[in-house]
Amino acid sequence: MLPVATLRSILGLNLAFIAHLVSFWYVHYVVSAADNVSEIVDTGFLVLPAVDRGLGEVIPYLLLLATFAVARDRSAVLGQCAALMVLRALCVAATVLPSSYAGCQYDALSAFHGGCRDKVFSGHAAYVTLMALHLGDGEPRALQACLAGAVAAEALYLVASREHYSVDVLVAVALAWLVFRAARGRAP
Repeated sequence: MLPVATLRSILGLNLAFIAHLVSFWYVHYVVSAADNVSEIVDTGFLVLPAVDRGLGEVIPYLLLLATFAVARDRSAVLGQCAALMVLRALCVAATVLPSSYAGCQYDALSAFHGGCRDKVFSGHAAYVTLMALHLGDGEPRALQACLAGAVAAEALYLVASREHYSVDVLVAVALAWLVFRAARGRAP
């Protein structure tokens, strides 16, 4: 009999493969068959109603303030933020995507709140995820669930406001989690 950990890994791999097959089917047979796809098709844009931009700063700043008010190791938080910032700079420079919303204007403050084409990956989603992981580390499950809800709310807002494509947010959450885990010496 295989160990339980091995069985879980096999099950996880099978579920990941099924998810891969479903996404492959969706992209190649549903989206591509709908019309001649010559523009970016974002599933989040298709299913989420568009909302006004501007409220997206509330959750990040609240979590940032809370993190620095109660963080056990502020230097670790800052180091992980720096790692994410370097990764984001590399990604933004590597692939320039079209703006996700009409009328995008670059101004002097864009470097702080985001510009028109700095999409992959979302800094807001990455930092919200990182702050939530720090705030929830070792805390009761109820607090962790609330923090996960804050991350989900910010992620949905970023896509619904058309500030980011869905992939920008998904990559940001995954990278923040990986940076957090790697800094703690824990394998993903």
